[in-house]
Amino acid sequence: MGFKEEKYVDVSSRPYYLEIPMHVGYHYTFGDSGLGLFGSFGPYFGIGLFGTEKYFVSGAKSNPEAFSGDNLKRFDFGLGVRAGVSMFNHYRIFAGYDWGLVDISNVEGLDIKNRNFYIGASYMF
Repeated sequence: MGFKEEKYVDVSSRPYYLEIPMHVGYHYTFGDSGLGLFGSFGPYFGIGLFGTEKYFVSGAKSNPEAFSGDNLKRFDFGLGVRAGVSMFNHYRIFAGYDWGLVDISNVEGLDIKNRNFYIGASYMF
């Protein structure tokens, strides 16, 4: 996650969130082959853990904590979708996308929403 805004000042931010998905999904297996497709969709809840923001204004540099003061909100909420392939009854490869629905900025008139694309692999016990 992160953003960069250069309209008025040069700002970059790197917030780190703990994201808790609450998805409902479906898994379809092709006979006894061990191959299958799966997908899920649902909301997620995010809690800001830590991060940094960098400001560059007229040569001056600042590096505050992302969630301190009036920087970013700690709470995030949105919708996510994930789809993938399962193999050999234990391995999964997937891709997903999350759309943030909450404006995480504390600055009036600045609308910042988290967007995340991810790919991954997992082993199911």
